[in-house]
Amino acid sequence: MVKQWSMGLLSMIIVGGLLSVVAIISTNHYLAASIIYVFLIIIILYSLDRDGEIEGECRFPGRVKAEETVEFSVFVNSGKGFGLFMIEFPLHEAFLLREGTNIHIFFKGFSPYAGSFEFKGAGMRRGTFLIRQVNYTYYPAMGIINSTSGSITVEKEIEVLPKISAIKLRRNRMYSNRYTPRNTISRIGPVSSDFESVREYQPGDPYRHINWKATARSPSGKMMVNRYEMEGEKTVIYILDRSFTMTRGTTEENPLEYSIAAIFSHSRLLMQEGVNTGFWTAQSGKGFTSPSVVPSSGAENEQRFKRALLLVEPTESRFVVYSFDPRLLAMIKETGASIIFFTSIWKENSEELSKALMKLIRYNRNIVLVNVISTGIISKHLLGGMEIFVGRRTALRMSARYLRNLPSVRRIDWEPAGEGQGSVISAISRVIGA
Repeated sequence: MVKQWSMGLLSMIIVGGLLSVVAIISTNHYLAASIIYVFLIIIILYSLDRDGEIEGECRFPGRVKAEETVEFSVFVNSGKGFGLFMIEFPLHEAFLLREGTNIHIFFKGFSPYAGSFEFKGAGMRRGTFLIRQVNYTYYPAMGIINSTSGSITVEKEIEVLPKISAIKLRRNRMYSNRYTPRNTISRIGPVSSDFESVREYQPGDPYRHINWKATARSPSGKMMVNRYEMEGEKTVIYILDRSFTMTRGTTEENPLEYSIAAIFSHSRLLMQEGVNTGFWTAQSGKGFTSPSVVPSSGAENEQRFKRALLLVEPTESRFVVYSFDPRLLAMIKETGASIIFFTSIWKENSEELSKALMKLIRYNRNIVLVNVISTGIISKHLLGGMEIFVGRRTALRMSARYLRNLPSVRRIDWEPAGEGQGSVISAISRVIGA
């Protein structure tokens, strides 16, 4: 449209210029008026050739689910300028345009302009995306000679939540085998009235638990307290591998994204049942930081999970070296938590994965290894889904040697391209009893 506009103006000037030349050659007084016409057009266009100004705002929801259609609205108004405005709403590469276009062109004449345009898109992967500005380009009447660019400040975030499966499972309440009254209720549950034993007083023990008779009989004169059984809640800690082996597939569909969606769905179910849930990542290399969630339950912890999962990104290193946050290891030892380790087993990470599992086993043997198979994902996109049904079998056969060399832990093989979240969540719940 901009080119057509400029070509039209050029045509008018060229035609007037040709008539002027003819008038000069033929000395025709009537055609000589075309010279005045050309100069008049140029003077008018240059007088209108001034910077265009535009203001506006954008409206879109701040939180949506992955693959959910979102409507974006852009409202603009302009009081200065004479020419064409081209407005572009920049969409992140994680968004797919569903309906309409994110580019809008309008002509600003002598009077002020006010209008709007809408389009629909969908976030194909979870994350928090910041829309900083909407860009525009102003082409004045002499657009081929001069054009200016600018932007409308937006500074709004849109959260794309992982896909959640609506799954209802029967819960089997399990009790912690850790008896440490000094720990917080959110970790191991409240103290029951069932007496267990007498031990020496330790800083932090409630004074009401002091056994004065046992203290008087103590040969060393140390203060003694009663120890009671704990009505401990089940504690579950998720560990997510974020090495490059978890990125095989596409940006939107890969083991990392499927794992995050499964953790998001399963953790919400557990927290609604009062199960204390926590989250850490198996950091790839030293010096890397990643969000974590201390085991707890309730709506506040759900928000912590959501924020942590939205911020997880794979490491850029092509070398897999797992290391664990010391707080994670202390938490596993303290609570006797069930560990759910999401990874994707390949040749590149099998050796380091074995070392990582051996380290975790020293703290707790209650480990479930979820092996997210990416063969079906790759086949789905490269081969049009022709091998999606044999991807699981093929992948397990190819990695049998690496799987045999892993420490003896309970393993669940999940092919997300052919199996939904419900299958892996049900399998995990059956293993950990929650």
